[in-house]
Amino acid sequence: MNYSQKIEETVECTDLGNKIQSCMDYLTTEIEAVEQTREWAIKNNEFRLQQEINNAWKSHYVALSILKSIREDNERMNDEIVMIVKNEQEKSASVQSANGTDNA
Repeated sequence: MNYSQKIEETVECTDLGNKIQSCMDYLTTEIEAVEQTREWAIKNNEFRLQQEINNAWKSHYVALSILKSIREDNERMNDEIVMIVKNEQEKSASVQSANGTDNA
């Protein structure tokens, strides 16, 4: 894998991170709306609605937890790619330096 392919992977990982964050932001607003509806249901003794809301609330939190895990994995992969690119740049620079010394 060459240097430009590694940069492309870094960009793709960053883009994936942005998409994950957008989904997390959306879920957070949905959770807030569900919590407000839940409070209304509790005040009005809507037991059946409370149960449905609790189930929706749990589902939202499970999805949010999964997205957080994916985001963390993506960030780790991105960090690894950046480290690999830096190592390759250092290797390339040292090889060029050695070649320059040999030619002199």
